[in-house]
Formats: sequence, structure tokens, C-alpha cells
Amino acid sequence: MFLPILVSFLLIILSSGCQPHPQLADYYSLEDIEEILATDEFLSKPLIGDMVIKKYPAEAFLFENHCWSFYRDMDYFLMFSARYNFLDLIIGEYPPQVVRTIENTGQRSMYFVYETDDNTRLFIFFFETDNFLFTRGYPIIMKKTLELNDFTELNIGDTISDVEGIDPIASLFRKGYDTLSDEMIKKIYVDGHETISTIHLLKDGIVRINYIRHRGDYIITHIYQSEDFKIPVLGGSLRYLIYPDDYF
Repeated sequence: MFLPILVSFLLIILSSGCQPHPQLADYYSLEDIEEILATDEFLSKPLIGDMVIKKYPAEAFLFENHCWSFYRDMDYFLMFSARYNFLDLIIGEYPPQVVRTIENTGQRSMYFVYETDDNTRLFIFFFETDNFLFTRGYPIIMKKTLELNDFTELNIGDTISDVEGIDPIASLFRKGYDTLSDEMIKKIYVDGHETISTIHLLKDGIVRINYIRHRGDYIITHIYQSEDFKIPVLGGSLRYLIYPDDYF
């Protein structure tokens, strides 16, 4: 099922920092996940509340990760033959303790769950339409369970500070975007195809909020709310579903 990776691509991976590590006990291996995907069964156990989850250092895991970035649309890499977010490379760098498959609009999606020492939960998604080969769209971060109703008071022209008052993950997005110079912001989010965004996976839907950076702040330009958990991404649109027990 998994495509071979060219030697030249491996050299890129090795130099980028997304490198394999020895497999740890009680973590899923690539072989384990291939076996899961070869069956028609859904995997939704054990519950996170019944597990001892490894807590990654938040700073390194969220902001120095070379396999994905939660404030970049991973669909940007769809146009490249050499990309660093292949399933097996992610498993090699960050072997998951929690793997879920779930029914998703007639097909399966799969997600890994990670946690950090600052109480951030992170979800990495893979989709059957891509043969689960690589992560798509945005990795989802979460610190608390919220609902669509919590976002009803937001308006165009508000700032990311207003969003932070609702969902603390907005502060992490701000920190990520703040690492980028004005030149890089222009290249990626003005002249490029991406949009400065915060993504909020909620109990009853999902919200994507778009911004522009103006004088060091982030101003809301669009609020996209979806009750069917689907948001637009560079590659089209994706539906992000998780089991109720995986929320906080």
C-alpha cells in the first residue's frame, strides 16, 4: 500500500530532522497500522482517560517539529513529489500511542493523538482518499472542549486576542505566526496560496478563522463555521471527525 521513497527524498528527510528513532514498547508501529488499515474494523479503544500518555515538551513538539506544522496547511505540499509528512516517516519520528479509525462520509479517516506537557492535545489526520499515505490539511490542536455557540460573538475586524478569550489555542497560533518575519508572511500568506488561520475543532462542528497581519496584530477577515466538521483547505475541503471520548 505504501509507496517507496526515493533515495534523494530520504536525504532531504535526514537533513530536515524528521528522522526515524528506535520503536518504543506499547506504541504502534507501521506494521501495526498497516494491519489496522487492512481490516474493515474501526479502532476506538482504549479510551484516552484509561491510558498513560507520553507528554511531549510543548515548545519542541509544537514549534520545532519537522514532520508537520499546526499553523501551516499541509496541503501546500500536494504539489511536490518530495514531501516530509509521509505516514511511515511520522511514525518513525513520533510513534503514536493512540490510533483511531472512524467512519467519514462513507470512507475511513485515521488520526493519531498526542499530548504535550502544557496540556495541549494534538490530532494528526490521514484519509482513505489518499490511501492514508500522508497527513492532509491542518493538524488540529485543542486545550478544551468548546461548541459553535462559543464563537457567535466574534465579528470581522476583531483581533486574535478576542479569539484567545474564547479558545486558548489561538495563543499558540499567534506564537507560530509571530516566528515568521513580515517578508515570510508576505511570501506565504499574501503572495502565496495559504491564509493565516486558526482552526477550532468543536464538540458540534468546526470553525476556521482567517486573518491578516496588520502592525503586528492579527485582524479577522473571515469566520467559517461548519456543523458537518468540514473546512476548506488548499486541496479542496476536509472533514475532521474524532470520537467524543477524545475531546477534553
